[in-house]
Parts: sequence; structure tokens; C-alpha cells
Amino acid sequence: MRYLKHAETGEVRQVSHDDDSSFTELTAERLDNGQPVWAQTGRQDPDVATAIVAGIDGIGTSTRALGAGITSSAIIATVNRPGRVTAAVYIPKAAITGADTNTRTLTIVNRGQDGTGTTVIATLALTDGINADAFTATAMTLSGAAANKKVANGDVLTAVSTHIGTGLADPGGRVQVTIDPD
Repeated sequence: MRYLKHAETGEVRQVSHDDDSSFTELTAERLDNGQPVWAQTGRQDPDVATAIVAGIDGIGTSTRALGAGITSSAIIATVNRPGRVTAAVYIPKAAITGADTNTRTLTIVNRGQDGTGTTVIATLALTDGINADAFTATAMTLSGAAANKKVANGDVLTAVSTHIGTGLADPGGRVQVTIDPD
């Protein structure tokens, strides 16, 4: 795990070693004075140590490429402590240009502890004008209901890629979810 610290707020983010695109994107951001917004730091930083103890969780999974008419789901992870989802992104391996009638929607679903849950946490509807660039994190829209963003220890989160109409192809990529502890 790599740790980044915000230059102005002191916020700490975890970025997986296999998520180079997010790491590169964050470290490229600049303040008005040209200084980096995010700086890499380590466990010795007191803010990072506090975040580790507090349990900031960044979980994710790779998704496979799908043909236009295929729907599929993948387990993201089993939640290891209660918290609240504060961000979700999709990072495709190739660009996707949104369309209306024949489209694709990516959804993060909380399946609960028994795997039967249907609570939608976040979505990304790739409709006309909503595109996803290759190897770039595209934010998913979080549910407006606070209860839908709550997760409990043992909940199973899944990423569902659903075709609508004849659909759009999904190039596969990575879904990343950030959970802040309660």
C-alpha cells in the first residue's frame, strides 16, 4: 500500500501498489503555486499512522472484458469493519463512449453478509455524454440515501456491469471503493 498526504488538508489516502493510474493521477495534481497537491509519505508520518489505526479502507477488484450483450458481476471484497462508502471509481482498460438506447451501467451492490442483498451503493450509467477514458478513474455516483452507503463487517460488495438494450462492450478494468470507518 502507498500513502499520499494532501498538502493543505493533511488528508491521507491509500493507493494500492497495483493501482498505478490512480497514483499517477493524484501525484500529478498541482496547487495554484505549482506545488504538488498530494505527496507520497509513509507509515512513519503521524497522520498516516492515525489513518491506519482508524482504518481507512480502499478496496477494489479487476473486472473482465464483456461483449456488448453480456452482463456480469464480480466480488469486490468482504468488508472487514463497519463504515461508510465515500467514493467509488471505475478505471477501464480502454475508452468507453456513452450512448443512450444501447448502453451499459456499472453498479456497486452491497450483497450483505449472506450474499442476497440488493442495496445499490453507487452507479455509473454510460449514457450519451457520459464517457470513461482509458486508464483514468471515472467517479461513480454514490446513492443519495445515507443508509445505502453504510457497510457492516462481513458485508460482501460486488461490481455489476449490466448491458441495456443491445449494450456497449465493457473493456474490463478496475473498480475501486473507499470506505471510511464509523
